[in-house]
Amino acid sequence: MSFRVERVTPQDELFFDYLRVRYQVYCLERGFEDPLQHPGGIETDKYDAHAVHLAAVEEATGQVVGCARIILHDPDQENFKFPLEEHFALDAPLRSIDRDCIGEISRLAVTKSHCQEFQIVSKLLDHLFLESGRLELTHWYAAMAKGLPILLRRRKLNFFKAGPDTEFHGTRAPYTIDLERMAANSSHFAYYQPAGEERVAATATA
Repeated sequence: MSFRVERVTPQDELFFDYLRVRYQVYCLERGFEDPLQHPGGIETDKYDAHAVHLAAVEEATGQVVGCARIILHDPDQENFKFPLEEHFALDAPLRSIDRDCIGEISRLAVTKSHCQEFQIVSKLLDHLFLESGRLELTHWYAAMAKGLPILLRRRKLNFFKAGPDTEFHGTRAPYTIDLERMAANSSHFAYYQPAGEERVAATATA
């Protein structure tokens, strides 16, 4: 099957399909969120207003089958905290990094019916790198279950543990990654090109 990834906003027709996929995965399939707290069959939270949203779309049907977002710092919100900072004890918070250069990756998921289509996650990651370069982000936060960092390391995506394991939708731990350092040492970051530099890939079309 062929898939594409689109950046979606609340003004786009696909945006509510994207939120419905989040509801399907996080409320129904995984049980991470309470369906009763998300009426109308959509899953959303306070961070959506200040995030970049990506939808993986099946070309043949136009169906949204995957999702991801980058939560950005909100300079207008006093004492803003990323979700990772709210829910985990961080041994190594990114205190020395400009907050506007940090993004938190979350809601990265594929529907159960398409979970064997590994290219979907790969395409979502490509676009997360692309958007991060466009936004001039240098670091990511992410919360991950134990097995995921191991799988990502096989792709030479080396996230660093930033705090102890915590019970949060199962056992999770906080991680960080230095995008600029990784981009200099791994071909997997070909789509990460900070604004103002010559882009290797202006669009992720694979």
